[in-house]
Amino acid sequence: MFEPLQPTDLDGASHLLAEAFHNDPGYAALAAAHHRPATLRALWSFILRAYGADGLTCRDADALSALAIFGPSRPLGWSGWLRAGGLTVPFRMGLRSHHILRRLDRQLVSLLSNPALPEGVHWLHAIAVRPDHQGRGLGTELL
Repeated sequence: MFEPLQPTDLDGASHLLAEAFHNDPGYAALAAAHHRPATLRALWSFILRAYGADGLTCRDADALSALAIFGPSRPLGWSGWLRAGGLTVPFRMGLRSHHILRRLDRQLVSLLSNPALPEGVHWLHAIAVRPDHQGRGLGTELL
């Protein structure tokens, strides 16, 4: 039922994550409702490319219906940030979003750089289920 996330899934995954988190209060602060779909797609596209996230997917008629993404617990660094398109993030997400993300990044870097963190630890970045597929236990199975 679940398959590994493929490089060809990244655009579909960023759309699914944007759709799933559209009404989440934490993500609502990033952009007004009418700009939020594009802003969240840009955010998730950047995260997926920056951290090289692994993941599991569930498909329904060739479209992603559920997704869990995870990746290594390491700071991104400048080279990774540039390779993932970090220079274009403020233009794609807006300045307000960029300032919010910078504050969040400072918190995450201190957490990820903790020397007490065991080697090989992976973070669960997100679990998302398309709204029309929620309530079927897909998120629980992914977790």
